[in-house]
Amino acid sequence: MCLASAAADADEIVAWKVPLTQLTFQIPGSPEIARLSEPPEKSIFFSIGDVLWNLSKVLPEDIQAVAPDWAVWNANSGRIVAKGSFASVCALHNLIGFNDLPLHCRIKLDASRLPADSSPADQGKKPDSRLELVVRSGQKGNAYSAENGTIMRIEGSPNLDEYGSLMDLALQVSASFPDSPSLEFKTSLVLESGKPLWVARDSDGKSGIDLVISGIVELADGTPYAEAALIEASGKAIRFDQARAEPKRVSMAGNRLLTWIWHGKDAARGLIADTEDWDGDPFAETPRKHETLSSKTKEVKTPKALVTFFGETVIDLTEEIKNAGIILGDGDFAGFAPRSESFFLYAASPNESDKFEQLLHPGCHLPARIIATEISGRGQTRVLTRSGFEASLESTYPNTKMHRFIKLEPVLGINGTLVDIHLLYKETAEGKPARSLETSATFSIGEPLKVMEGAPGAAMKIKVGLLESH
Repeated sequence: MCLASAAADADEIVAWKVPLTQLTFQIPGSPEIARLSEPPEKSIFFSIGDVLWNLSKVLPEDIQAVAPDWAVWNANSGRIVAKGSFASVCALHNLIGFNDLPLHCRIKLDASRLPADSSPADQGKKPDSRLELVVRSGQKGNAYSAENGTIMRIEGSPNLDEYGSLMDLALQVSASFPDSPSLEFKTSLVLESGKPLWVARDSDGKSGIDLVISGIVELADGTPYAEAALIEASGKAIRFDQARAEPKRVSMAGNRLLTWIWHGKDAARGLIADTEDWDGDPFAETPRKHETLSSKTKEVKTPKALVTFFGETVIDLTEEIKNAGIILGDGDFAGFAPRSESFFLYAASPNESDKFEQLLHPGCHLPARIIATEISGRGQTRVLTRSGFEASLESTYPNTKMHRFIKLEPVLGINGTLVDIHLLYKETAEGKPARSLETSATFSIGEPLKVMEGAPGAAMKIKVGLLESH
């Protein structure tokens, strides 16, 4: 059987790494799911030898108004692949329950000995030792490994954001190598999934340890969440949620414009929905909140010109959008389409369409302000933590019998150029106090400041830097 494209002008191809049971319990090879002799068309999501199955007969009735041109199951890649209008693939995205798939967090701790030239840690270099831990969002996990004199430990409590791209992480780790210092580190960070972060260093000028942390959000089968829903764009695969978050606008008949903006499953809460507990994720520690129609909104038939975009019914938000300062004329309409989780405006005025976009565009995530505090004097120390959160570092050097303990809490100023830090620093040698400091001071970002000077050559300087996770 060959599946022909139903509409030559459909322009989006999306692939989801989900079990077929997310869409149907029918089995490939049954009368409802026939095998295809060839791909419906050329796509980066198809390869020679792929076993493909036609899913057009198992799409539910409630998506028919915005049904994709074609949908197939690629048994080789384990992906549902579909082509249709952007509204169509958004509706299918929600229909298969992609946003409700169980996720877990893979936390990686990389430990390396200090480079000979004390240069910054190379985050792309293979570490001397690595320890990984997989744990669900909202849960605490810990892992320990001791082998050939190398000891590693992780204890972490990650919490994911709505988009599955940021990981709020409370973390406590330790690492040590034979004949090298041991390092314990406790902090609070926000990690971007898949991006390593150099979080700590301690050295006495001769030996030391670097710690790099990375977090990857994954599906239950280990697929990185960033690769689970992909859209084809100029011959490349990009994250579907990144493409979906961009505002869309098309010209319509009668000199009207249609503007729509995806907002995610929680964005309309309070405006178009009340919430109730819902156990869509059977393993969740606390129930998720499920949206229900609010008494202050109404579901109506979709304007005829918009049915192919949003289906037969939408939520009328015309009055709410007017009250937000958007001027609407006769025949204009504003609403929310639950199937594609999109706010939309159907209007004649380009200026009002621009205002609508500015009002509702979710933009980027608010940045998580991470402060890098570097202490120099007798060796080097680096500590990363979020603004307003405490971090601590403790190191022991067996060769020199030196012990160091640092606790600090940085707070970024309103103007973003100054950082207030409360610092506690204690250092012992041979079990006797060698140096200590407790102070509060304000630092200019990027400018080293001498905070203590005792014996010649023992001056302590602190420099702070600002990192932002989006």
